[in-house]
Amino acid sequence: MSLHISSSPRVLIEWVLVLSALVVSTIHGGAATQAGILKHEVFNGATRAQVESGAVAIPSSIEYVNAFQFTDVGDNYTRRVSGFFVPAVTGKYVFFINSDDDSDLFLSTDATPQNKRLVAQETAWSNALEWTSSTGGSSLDQKRSNRFKPPGSTTAPPFEAGIPLTAGEHYYLEGVHHEGTDGDNFAVTFKLVSEDDPAPYTDSALTGALIALAVPEIPTIVSQPVSRRTSTNQTVSFSVVVDPPTATLQWYKNAIVISGATSTTYITPPLLSSDNAAIFHARATLGAATTKSSNAVVTIGNLVPIPGYIRREFWGAGVTTRADVEAGNAPEPDSTTSIRGIETPTNQADNYVERVSGLFLPPITGNYVFFIASNDDSDLFLSTDKTPANKRLIALETVSSGVRNWLNADGVPATLTAAQATAQKRSDKFIPDPANDPTATPEFAAGIPLAAGTPYYFEGVHNEVTGSDSFGVTYKLVGEPEPAAGTAPRITPDMLGGW
Repeated sequence: MSLHISSSPRVLIEWVLVLSALVVSTIHGGAATQAGILKHEVFNGATRAQVESGAVAIPSSIEYVNAFQFTDVGDNYTRRVSGFFVPAVTGKYVFFINSDDDSDLFLSTDATPQNKRLVAQETAWSNALEWTSSTGGSSLDQKRSNRFKPPGSTTAPPFEAGIPLTAGEHYYLEGVHHEGTDGDNFAVTFKLVSEDDPAPYTDSALTGALIALAVPEIPTIVSQPVSRRTSTNQTVSFSVVVDPPTATLQWYKNAIVISGATSTTYITPPLLSSDNAAIFHARATLGAATTKSSNAVVTIGNLVPIPGYIRREFWGAGVTTRADVEAGNAPEPDSTTSIRGIETPTNQADNYVERVSGLFLPPITGNYVFFIASNDDSDLFLSTDKTPANKRLIALETVSSGVRNWLNADGVPATLTAAQATAQKRSDKFIPDPANDPTATPEFAAGIPLAAGTPYYFEGVHNEVTGSDSFGVTYKLVGEPEPAAGTAPRITPDMLGGW
């Protein structure tokens, strides 16, 4: 029996894909190289420059994907996609990049990351799979490797004739994508010089046997669990990031297995005073290899109110996200200070998260309406009593507003109208999901009933990206006039207690 392979280039590519798919792994640098996958790392709160320079080296999450094509996952993050490109045929290649927002594409001369070169860029943003066009005004030449010039270069494009690659060789490939707000698609594709450009909105060709990844044979705990301080009856969470993500995970408390705790994040039940100094850790297992995380210790102490002050916690550039802070997954803050009011300094930095928390003591009994104003986004929580466990989301800033702009939203997400974004800023009009359920009745439409002098736990979490930054909260009683734009927060130190 003989095997006949057509000399047609397209048929030849298809045969090579079939044959190479039969080889599921080789060995690269002591790791098993698996065909058909790439590594996808997300760095919450980080910039593209920070990830590319190594200034932010620990990802918030890792997953393996089967194509170089992604859709929306969130806001204010950078992701890195890496692995190998394995050409099916020898020839000269052109690569195309597409993203919202900006991104870079690197290709090595061989299998090592050290020899990677920048070969294409998305300079602004484009809608998903706009390979040769850009709704967001990106440079069309920079989006494709055969017209790409390194920033500032005045010479001819270095890859104008195509990038020569050899069939079956492994070439390290890396894409780094930064997302601010709104859409966040990211994709890379390719063609041979002799072929037509990819048609608009066609899927990435980087999939199947054309991609591969060196998968560790021993699991690594990339991000360790962090010790927590809390009070009794509260829950805390511990998280790890494991490479490869296919490793199995098990959490332990005081060296004893926690039944059912096998996810990357473990949330404790409400803690008791006897849990003070409890030690938690995780173990990742891959085959016969097991790796233990570092220990995380719980410290428990009752909250002691300090009249007139609340707590402000600050996480600097790239440390964490608003979502992680609210979920209890953030590391220890860079700094913790006491402040006298629910308003933080303006124009202090970029790319940070802050949390203010404490006790609100209403001056009189009545039904209250709370207002939030910040640049950029923020959430406001209020508890039914003095315990954080009973807090509820009562208002939020969806994108941004000017300093003390209590009644209008200056920034509006694509999913909402200006009126909807403005309504979310005040507790009496706040609804959980205005994009999908715009006619929902606000839970606090009649105001939030509070008793004079009774402590109620509150929490505000603010995310700042770039540009101006501010955060503040004020209130009124139902029936009182609206707070005018620019007026100082009505919450004074005598209404506050912290710890």
